[in-house]
Amino acid sequence: MSLLTRNQFLKILTVIFTVGLIAGVAPVAADKMDIDTHTLLIDKLERVLSLMEESNDKRTDLVLRLADLHAERARLEDMNQGEKDADKTSGEAKVDRDRSLELYKEGLKNIVGDLKGKVTFQMAQLLDLQGERAKAQDLYVKVSLNKDGKLSPEIMGQAFTKLGDIYFNKIQYDKAETYFNKAIQIKETPRRDYIKYRLAWCEFHKGHVQEATDSLANVLKSPEALDLDGITSFREEASRDLATFISRGKAGAQQVQTLSDVSPQTVRRANLVYLSDELNRLGKKNAAVYVLTVAGPEHNDADGSDKDPSRDKIEEFFKLAELQYDIGKKDQVVVQIQNAVNQWRSSPCKVDDDCGLLKDRFRKLVTGWGKAEQKQASLYLVQAYTLYISMFPEAEMNYWAALATRQNSMWKESASFYRSAGTLAQEQVKNTVKTSKGENKFSKILEGSLLGEIEVAEISHDQNMRAEAYNHYLDLRPDGQKKLEVIYQRAHILYEQEKYLDAANSFRQIALMKITDKSALALREKAAHMSLDSLVLAKTDEQIQNWATEYAREFHSSRASFTNIAKKAVINHIAQVIDDPNATPTQLKEALDRLSTFPIKEATREEQISYFKNKLIIAERLQDLGAAKNAANGLLAIHKLPEADRQYALSRLEWIAELTLNFQQAYKLALVLPMSSVTQEEKVLKLAMLAELSGANPDRHYREFLKISSDREKTQNVIAKIVRRSETKSTLLQFEPQLKSNPELFATLALEIFAIHHDYSFITRVLKVNGLYLTASGRVLSRFAFLNNYHRLSEELMRSHGLHGKDIQKDLNFKLAILKRTENSATQALNSQDWVLQVIALNDIAYHYKRFALDLLSMRPPRNFNSLQKAQFQQMATSQAHGYQGKALNVMKKISDLWDDSSTITGLFADYEKTHDELRKALYDELRIVAKVAPPSQRSQFVKTLAHSEAKPSEMAIAVAKASVTQNPFNLEKIEKLKILEEKAGKSTIVAFLGARLGQLQGGVRK
Repeated sequence: MSLLTRNQFLKILTVIFTVGLIAGVAPVAADKMDIDTHTLLIDKLERVLSLMEESNDKRTDLVLRLADLHAERARLEDMNQGEKDADKTSGEAKVDRDRSLELYKEGLKNIVGDLKGKVTFQMAQLLDLQGERAKAQDLYVKVSLNKDGKLSPEIMGQAFTKLGDIYFNKIQYDKAETYFNKAIQIKETPRRDYIKYRLAWCEFHKGHVQEATDSLANVLKSPEALDLDGITSFREEASRDLATFISRGKAGAQQVQTLSDVSPQTVRRANLVYLSDELNRLGKKNAAVYVLTVAGPEHNDADGSDKDPSRDKIEEFFKLAELQYDIGKKDQVVVQIQNAVNQWRSSPCKVDDDCGLLKDRFRKLVTGWGKAEQKQASLYLVQAYTLYISMFPEAEMNYWAALATRQNSMWKESASFYRSAGTLAQEQVKNTVKTSKGENKFSKILEGSLLGEIEVAEISHDQNMRAEAYNHYLDLRPDGQKKLEVIYQRAHILYEQEKYLDAANSFRQIALMKITDKSALALREKAAHMSLDSLVLAKTDEQIQNWATEYAREFHSSRASFTNIAKKAVINHIAQVIDDPNATPTQLKEALDRLSTFPIKEATREEQISYFKNKLIIAERLQDLGAAKNAANGLLAIHKLPEADRQYALSRLEWIAELTLNFQQAYKLALVLPMSSVTQEEKVLKLAMLAELSGANPDRHYREFLKISSDREKTQNVIAKIVRRSETKSTLLQFEPQLKSNPELFATLALEIFAIHHDYSFITRVLKVNGLYLTASGRVLSRFAFLNNYHRLSEELMRSHGLHGKDIQKDLNFKLAILKRTENSATQALNSQDWVLQVIALNDIAYHYKRFALDLLSMRPPRNFNSLQKAQFQQMATSQAHGYQGKALNVMKKISDLWDDSSTITGLFADYEKTHDELRKALYDELRIVAKVAPPSQRSQFVKTLAHSEAKPSEMAIAVAKASVTQNPFNLEKIEKLKILEEKAGKSTIVAFLGARLGQLQGGVRK
């Protein structure tokens, strides 16, 4: 049932009151009759009245009865008219009321008391219904005054009620409230809930919203409100008014629940929806959302009428979405839109006009949201667009969705929306009439969407997206303004995908298009360059020269550029060969031959530089040092050659000089090279090596190294080189502070210097260095010092043998003292655990024991001895001699044991063999001493070793080997042979150089 307007409701309510009063006034209760029955009765009574005399005592009763019937028929006529148009009054009803008033006026003359008050009240109501409110008001006042005091309280209460209504309609709420309160104070006043209802409205109009709300809620909770002549529309209308009151005041959960409880079930949800609408209209968005949520979705099904329940549900979801949007809950907006879409899909809208309105409402919500977030769309807006498009795939909405997703860097989604927008716009372009400006808006969307898809695809750097965007543009706009650019970008994707041959052909197709406008020409030329670049990357250099030549004819303004490219194709081809580590000698030789065809005289300086550098690199890889040297010299001959290239050419010449053993040239070049690839220390050491190999003095480089290096080990090695070159004791002692931390090296250098000068005082000096005697070389030096002292003592003893003085006792004491000292030294050697000292000292002491025995046996007794004394002397001497002979034998046994220690002897020879040339001089002297005391069975090995060490290769043999290496600088066998000869010759520096060279060649390193 549709709701009545408040005016309609009040009019019907007034008629209800009128019916009630007539029933109360009539002397005889009126039966329920329809209009036709009323008419028959009225006509009959009117005829009777017309024949009745005025003096007839029954006339008053008939007049009042007939007045009642006219009033009742007027009511029925108004009701019939109300069913047609509740805002209009029936014309017949007016005639009946006029007649009723005429009859009541006549009857009023002859009645008194309460009946007179009731008739007066009835006349006031009829006047009110006829629109004569001033007259009606006068009669109500007259009744309310009850001057004669004969009116019933009920009539009085009704009069006050009617006066309250009159002032209420005049918007005089204070007076209306006064009369309503007077009416309510009379217990017999009927329709008390109606009066309370009116009082609530008075409170509301006076601004007492909460009091009005509470009052009206109490009215609706009253049992009386359930029975106002059986008209349920009162509760429906009053509960709707309660919704109005609540919307103006506090609209909390309690108030909403009250409204829900007091509303008739038929209008409960409608009242809540109405309250939500009012709250929304008044800006109370959060409350509106809550109320609409309480109302819940529409549950009633279609009843066969034009009503569409699904449409109502969809509308309510959109209404809730709008409210959620207004209060900023965008996530809930999406939820409600999703609910609406789900409802729409599950139960589609039936009425086309309504569906269109819903769609428009949906679109307005989303587009309004889009405008609000024009600068930066939220992800919720993206979802809203997506839901709308899922229902209504429109070009324009897809375009806006593309913009929204683009702002959120959702490149794939944006491209998809742009694509859909373009496709849909293409269909619209064919069917849409142009605007007054002569433009088709869908043409703009089409172009914007296609370009937008390209833009987001390019931003995404996704090659597949880009390719799809370019293809889509060409599919829809094969002759579009951006056609050439799109084709170019599509070719560029092939380039990025490293499909260089396909890219080259695509770029070439663009380059040769017959489009001559300025911008297109520039892009075509760019494509031409890209096609050549692609050929280079595709390693198909053979076509570059031909294509570049063709482009030179096609693009006159860039003729020189493409000509140069064709010329550089040769150089680029060479570069490819150079960059190929697996290029065969045949390929390298072909590249070198191709370079010979290059027009070097016509080339620019940069091209000449590239030419000679490439030639130099290929010649080196071919190990053609002649060609390499010519290329390096050609590079140096270029005018204003950049310094970096000059240094490069010089470095290659220096390298060639080293390979061909032209050390003087290598040293000369190295002096001017920055050698930036190595450290300063490495550079100085290399200069020192080349200086030494070239015959120059390297000392200045060595001493420079000592100034710049903080590496102690390297510094000590360089000092060793300086000392060995000087061969002087003073030089070694000069660097004693730097060498003390390395006793082994210090001892070795001291031993080498001693081997040259044989200065035993020098040994004494250096052995004072802490820890020196513990080193291998230090022990050798100690051995030489010991042997020197021992040999002096032994020589003194040697000189005493065979000498016999006059004083035999003195002579023996002298020899025994020397022998004792010699024995002590020998014992010291024996205890030293030094095999060499032991062998030499024991051999020497054994010899002296034998000689001393002979000296005893050869002694002559003094001349003054008698025979017995002489015999005793001789016997004593012989006995002593035998004792020393025994000692000699014991010592010889120990010597034999020492010589039986083959491992020690083998180690002695091994140490000698692995000793470098400088140190070998000292060990050579030591081996010679040992060889002199060696048994015959062992002596041959010493002689052989010593003889071998003295054998050195001839200068001629070394010269021949050098010449062979110069001619074949990459031949490992020849380099090895020269190294061996130089090693035997004791040339440590060149041996080190050749060793390093062999390592480089064997490791494949080219320097």
